[in-house]
Amino acid sequence: MPTHDRTGQSPNTELAETGGDSTTPYIAIAGAAVLSIGATAVFALGRRRSAAGGR
Repeated sequence: MPTHDRTGQSPNTELAETGGDSTTPYIAIAGAAVLSIGATAVFALGRRRSAAGGR
């Protein structure tokens, strides 16, 4: 029978990995860049359509 500490957990319990590694910042930067490009395209097309008379 395992022993438990005050929190009710075994003292030698290892925590699960979160999945983060050295590539996480690159993925986040790439996602931000794609979001920025998309927002810029929507903004530019909206201004272009309003300047063309709403078409």
